[in-house]
Amino acid sequence: MTGEDLIPKQLKWKNEAEAMKSIKEYGKTLAKSIEKACKAKGVQKIDKAFMQKGDLVVYKEESELVGISDGVKVLTPTDDMVVAKQNVDIISVWRIPNG
Repeated sequence: MTGEDLIPKQLKWKNEAEAMKSIKEYGKTLAKSIEKACKAKGVQKIDKAFMQKGDLVVYKEESELVGISDGVKVLTPTDDMVVAKQNVDIISVWRIPNG
């Protein structure tokens, strides 16, 4: 979207075990790791009431998960496909500034 990789080198992995270890070492939780990475790259935190299409969303179910807003729902990957979830417990919303 920006032509720049927003994911820090510390948050690279090849499997779930490596992902969990990287996230814990980088920011303790997924939400804190996303916040740290977004702040480092100048990505703006947005009040969830103003979420719009294209925003990065951190939400909570059994654990913290990440998706992209379609303006109403959160598009998030599953093992088989991408699903649109509605009425999720949103922790934070991040927006890449235009221009």
